[in-house]
Amino acid sequence: MQFFLFSISLLIFASLNSEESSTTEISPEYDLKCQSIDDFHENLASAKIEDKYGFINSTGDIIIPFEYDSVNYFSNGYVGVCKNGKWGIINKHNQLVISYKYDFAFAYYHTLFLVVQKGKINYITRDENDFINFEYDEVDWFRSNYAKIRINGKYGYIDTLGNLVVPAKYIRAYDAQHGWIWAIDADSNDVYIHIPLDQNFNDLGHVGLKEGDYMYIREEDKVGVLHRSGKFIAPIEFREIFQFSEGYATAYKVRNDSLFKYYLDTLGNLVDVTRYDRIYNFYDGFAKVKKDSLFGFINTNGVEVVKCRYKSAIYFQNGISYIEVDGRKGVVDTLGNEKFNFASNIEDTLVNERDSAGWYLSYKSRNIQRKEYYEQMIPNSFGLFMIKRDGKFGYIDSTLSVVIPVEYEVSYYGDFEYNEHGLLILERDGKKGIVDRHNKVVVPFIFDRINPFENGIARVFKSDKCGIIDTTGRHIF
Repeated sequence: MQFFLFSISLLIFASLNSEESSTTEISPEYDLKCQSIDDFHENLASAKIEDKYGFINSTGDIIIPFEYDSVNYFSNGYVGVCKNGKWGIINKHNQLVISYKYDFAFAYYHTLFLVVQKGKINYITRDENDFINFEYDEVDWFRSNYAKIRINGKYGYIDTLGNLVVPAKYIRAYDAQHGWIWAIDADSNDVYIHIPLDQNFNDLGHVGLKEGDYMYIREEDKVGVLHRSGKFIAPIEFREIFQFSEGYATAYKVRNDSLFKYYLDTLGNLVDVTRYDRIYNFYDGFAKVKKDSLFGFINTNGVEVVKCRYKSAIYFQNGISYIEVDGRKGVVDTLGNEKFNFASNIEDTLVNERDSAGWYLSYKSRNIQRKEYYEQMIPNSFGLFMIKRDGKFGYIDSTLSVVIPVEYEVSYYGDFEYNEHGLLILERDGKKGIVDRHNKVVVPFIFDRINPFENGIARVFKSDKCGIIDTTGRHIF
């Protein structure tokens, strides 16, 4: 009888305990075991557990067992691995294709593998035949189908068939870039060598000039742009030409001690924009310009489509630029239409201004009138405002309603922008966690670092261990 009563008591206690647990939010378990997890290459990432390396996929499955002393990353289906101090090459099925006998090995170029033996670099084929027979004092990485080599202190280049295409006679040489080779001869003269990679490559009419189709040529204090066809896009008469962005490069020329500013397109055409004090790269088809300390925007023809009247302006994104003028912050579109009213309906008015105390938002409607002060306010692409008060950050909407409480720390502003999954990586009491746009905790604030999500997964770090989570906060490895 006593045993029966004792059993009933246990059942009642268990039942009460179960009810209490059902109302308590339980954080997911994060049993981090990895010492390191590398970036994903070809859908596989190397990880280290108990001083041994293996490979996992994006769902946390172990593809290559943890049995290697060191590894690099997969390239063209192969990867260099080390056992007992010697390197070899395996495939994605963990099959050995290059035996363990090298000081280093890397699956570099298709089925061409880079190996190091006795301090010298060589390239070998899958059947382990020597590609260049260690005949050079130094062999660099292949870049754009060519590798720099050194013999007796002089440099030349070989191609992917092992042919010496540029003799080793230069005292200095730089990496090949899409068929262009820049070297310095024995008389310290710059030499530019072009090796055609594609005999059918179009001439200057090639649409969408990309990096590698051209190179910058410098002579003393002048610079020009040479196309891989051998014709100049821009003659060597500019003071400076910067990188192309959306088919245009900012270029500067000096004549009679006066500085002239241009946009240079990929066909060599120039748009004169000297009337501006400063010019910037093109984004979304428009370039920001500055005149008399105020910003505006021009199109690719040099026409000022948004007047220079803003104290600050950012580059156009999706047809919108965030601007500040006369103490007000708002947006402007590519037609110059401005909007400073972020209210939820036409009868409400939201004004953001600044005084000595900082930014304040004053919201007025038929039924509500109130004012809130913040040290900082930044509108974002979701129609919300990131605000700062007493050193903490949060989010409010256009009615001053709190969306994310002002209780978080921010290492950098990129943390406080929603990613494509509607998640925020935030910091509280020195620890990182993740919340959604309703402030629901998706990942508890227990981590030292959380990397941004890529392809739906993110790496998390705590003490000396790390792991991988998905967008639901589930620990997948």
